[in-house]
Amino acid sequence: MNKTALRTLIVSQVFSLFFLIFMPVLVRLLNEAWGRVLYAFLALAAIGLALALRYALNGLE
Repeated sequence: MNKTALRTLIVSQVFSLFFLIFMPVLVRLLNEAWGRVLYAFLALAAIGLALALRYALNGLE
């Protein structure tokens, strides 16, 4: 497997684990403005990681 694809996959898995661990805290913070900003940032980071993983895995074909 390509090193870039493997690194992107590892980062995606760590990010998913981080997101799941802090989800209860994040749900409580969504009532506050900066909690919404944090949630939006995490959602954009997840989309970015998904796109990076897609491009890295497409490069293996």
